[in-house]
Amino acid sequence: MPKTRSQKNIPMTHAERQKRYQKNLLVQALSTNAVTRRKAQKLLQRQKTRKKANRPVLNSQSSVRQRSSNPTMTWMSMTRKFSASNLRTHLQHAVAAPAVVDGCQLPKAPNPDDRDVWFKDDDGVWRLWLHRRASEIPNSGFGLFAARSFKSASIITKYCGQTTRNHGRSLKWQTATKTKGYVFQFKDTSGDIWVVPNSHCFYGHYMNHCTNPNCEVDAESGIIRAKIDIDKNTEMTLDYGTDYTKTW
Repeated sequence: MPKTRSQKNIPMTHAERQKRYQKNLLVQALSTNAVTRRKAQKLLQRQKTRKKANRPVLNSQSSVRQRSSNPTMTWMSMTRKFSASNLRTHLQHAVAAPAVVDGCQLPKAPNPDDRDVWFKDDDGVWRLWLHRRASEIPNSGFGLFAARSFKSASIITKYCGQTTRNHGRSLKWQTATKTKGYVFQFKDTSGDIWVVPNSHCFYGHYMNHCTNPNCEVDAESGIIRAKIDIDKNTEMTLDYGTDYTKTW
């Protein structure tokens, strides 16, 4: 008689564990013990409800939205000034996936510091939005790249973080090891305001300087928009001119 997986000391796969759990649940649902029977029936009903909720609905307005080629991120403009509100619910980032040079070559391993940045759009659909990787501008460290094409005036991301109007405090930020090089100085209707990104950020601070930028930032809110049409994989830049300057 052939040995079973347990007799061979081979660990069960996830699918096998799920199958055994489901089989035991069906047996318990027919149990003579009322408590065991009710508990199993409740779990089976919960499984049925979840499957129904996750089932795609064809020919619905939501499915049409998911196929939209021009997703929007207007929810960013509805958050408070330089605020990272909705960050935990609307942003996900992960180590970048390997890049395949062509079908005949092995995938190119990404730098472990590279990041793929996903945003949830106004329809609740997750979109691969940005890439963070080494800048194409010499001696500029990291840069921010478009993970998709953007139309002019599209919301790209938001510069957010801790703010101050105290010049002395801003000088401390500019010399601190963790914040040096990332202090953004804006000039709004109330005067100067300095913003330093913290652990809760939308990656806007990785945009580098260019005298002919393809993005622009609103000094009143921190929203960064495309200044022109931007192609996929293009590095996105800002002009740190007289109205808003990035201190290095």
